[in-house]
Amino acid sequence: MDSSGHYLTTTGTDSKMRIWDLRNFKQLFEYFNPLPASSIDISQKGLLAVSYGNIVEIWKDYQKTKQKEPYMKHHFKNNQTRTKNMKFINFEDFLGVGTNFGYSSLVIPGSGEANFDTFENNPFQTKKQRQTEEVKMLLEKIQANMITLDPNSVNKIDYRSKSILKREKEQEIKERADRVMKDQKKKNKMRLTNKESK
Repeated sequence: MDSSGHYLTTTGTDSKMRIWDLRNFKQLFEYFNPLPASSIDISQKGLLAVSYGNIVEIWKDYQKTKQKEPYMKHHFKNNQTRTKNMKFINFEDFLGVGTNFGYSSLVIPGSGEANFDTFENNPFQTKKQRQTEEVKMLLEKIQANMITLDPNSVNKIDYRSKSILKREKEQEIKERADRVMKDQKKKNKMRLTNKESK
């Protein structure tokens, strides 16, 4: 699927590559490969890489109009070479290709995003920024009614007098202090019993 989320590319054992429009679930174009594709990947700028056998093809504007030939094509010299996997490097004009003989890096002009937006996708983000981004992503998944205020309780006014509110606050402070004192006594008691047992 491309970065816009509008187009989907599929390949199969019938050696056909199909381009789909996900907005109306229709097939746009169909391309034929000499062999079934071993791997496909789409770059940030919408270039499609397809590998089969010892060949890697790069297609440009494949989803806009029916293309007659690929934008770029690379043949590995050794006929025994078989491509296994491919991946475009984000913010760079490189395509990494894994084969049965190792790894190769191909220069594909115009494949990576040149002007990155640090608010969208920051390649230089720190560990702290990555953690913050993960929290934001999780919060976006939460339903709105779980994180919004109850409108029925927000607009209510407390009509009690200042003296009553002050008395309640003093009572709360006293209860908290009593709770702390009880906890402290319990800790002191436990220390004494531990000393005696020793």
